[in-house]
Amino acid sequence: MLTVFALLTISTAVVVYLKIKNASSILRHITVSEIKAYKRSEISQDDRRQITRHISYCAKCRQLMLDTDPDEMIEHLVE
Repeated sequence: MLTVFALLTISTAVVVYLKIKNASSILRHITVSEIKAYKRSEISQDDRRQITRHISYCAKCRQLMLDTDPDEMIEHLVE
């Protein structure tokens, strides 16, 4: 009985961890480098799906996606 409880606890912890990990990758903003790679088709299908999902609800990243020229090699400089 204790073994079953331990297995259920561990499996629940793993599921929660994976959900949190997935949510954190969705919630972080997309970088200019990632947008350029997306527009040049230089990323995996999984990364492409994550970026597409993110820009579907994040207006800031969606606008950055529209404003970013993938051939422009000058990165944004922070002074």
